[in-house]
Amino acid sequence: MKKNIVFFISYLVLSLNLFSQEIKESNFSKFKSFFNNNDANSGLNEIPLSLCHKILNNNMVDEYVVSIHACNIYEKGENIYAIIELMYPEGGYSSSYTLILFSNEGKLESSISVGYNMLDADGGVQSKLNMINDSLLEVKKENVKYNDEEKKEVYKTEYSYFVINEQGVNNIEIQEVSKGRLYPKASNIILCLSELKNITKDDLDIMRNEIFADHGYIFKSQKWKDYFADKPWYTPRYEDVNDKLSVIEKINIQTISELSKNNSKAP
Repeated sequence: MKKNIVFFISYLVLSLNLFSQEIKESNFSKFKSFFNNNDANSGLNEIPLSLCHKILNNNMVDEYVVSIHACNIYEKGENIYAIIELMYPEGGYSSSYTLILFSNEGKLESSISVGYNMLDADGGVQSKLNMINDSLLEVKKENVKYNDEEKKEVYKTEYSYFVINEQGVNNIEIQEVSKGRLYPKASNIILCLSELKNITKDDLDIMRNEIFADHGYIFKSQKWKDYFADKPWYTPRYEDVNDKLSVIEKINIQTISELSKNNSKAP
């Protein structure tokens, strides 16, 4: 008799756990269905707060949050990453972007704030999110003001980057570059083709090689030895600097090299 009671209790506990897990997975499937992956900033679909309370923790969905919008979702191995926009009731447009790490089963593992918006009739701060590739998120924060014609003017821009992979999320520290470089941006922001298309092949080559030079690369070509020899910020020290290049620099080197190669083929 006792064995039957123990067996029944064990079976009941197991059944309740399985039922609870099924409910969690069902709620998480509903949560994922609100993401359309068109744009990291889109926030087109509003997720019901009642569902968010079941998926997210109370610290994230506190009493100040009036609505939550789905922006984008990504799968990385056994992890799922979602970007949501939490809307707040302050005057104007006030919100924050949060990048969340889930397990495949929908368990919330961690979260990190990646940007925010705080705009009123005079201006404020606006963040724009952009997935550079399937592993790198760019957050462009603009300080803006509106002129008398209600046109937006940007007077300060800051960038931050987050690497997203199977191990988690890492914030990339923007490197300081040597003063005197012609193209310092090549080391601290991702350059897009529209910024580079009007630059000559010679200047593209300088831009690329400045990155190597700033890390102390010893050039093999006499042309670049001579070019950087009189630069006070350049100190040749290493035969190979590939392990010193940041993720941002590696992406820019590839973009610049491809564009420079195409320019050399132009008639």
